[in-house]
Amino acid sequence: MNSKIRNKIITDLVVAATTIVVISEKLTGETIHEWLGVAALAAILTHLLLSFDWFAAVTRRFFQKQSLQTRLNYILSAALFIAMTAAFYSGLMISKAVLPTLGITIDGGMAWKSIHSLSSDASLYIIGLHLALNWKWVLHHMLQPVGNLFRRRAPQSLQPQAVPVKINER
Repeated sequence: MNSKIRNKIITDLVVAATTIVVISEKLTGETIHEWLGVAALAAILTHLLLSFDWFAAVTRRFFQKQSLQTRLNYILSAALFIAMTAAFYSGLMISKAVLPTLGITIDGGMAWKSIHSLSSDASLYIIGLHLALNWKWVLHHMLQPVGNLFRRRAPQSLQPQAVPVKINER
């Protein structure tokens, strides 16, 4: 497995774990929820940077012949970007911990709370669809390293090796 795929998998695992915890605001409390949201933003931006080549390539040839899965993946990725951008921005607009720590106070209001709730829910559904659409890739790249641990190694040769030896010349 190349390092780019390994880094993407690690980033995806961090994004998944952070998303699961961020969703559980009642479990973590508001302050941890907000700071984890900021951390999730950093992980998601890393994911986007690691996927940029794919996104740019599909954008260039979107109207050419492509598989349905590629088109759906592209549309889901764009929708997820929009939904998560709305969730992060609206989350900052209603922030009671992150922005005040930075010395910024904003009167968020109910509209931002509604946008945050709707975009967060939409993000969750789109993530589920995104994961389902890429399930084979996920399984392949997650199970391959585990399989390599149990794969039989080729036995070392028990045949003696011929090694040239220089004998004293007279």
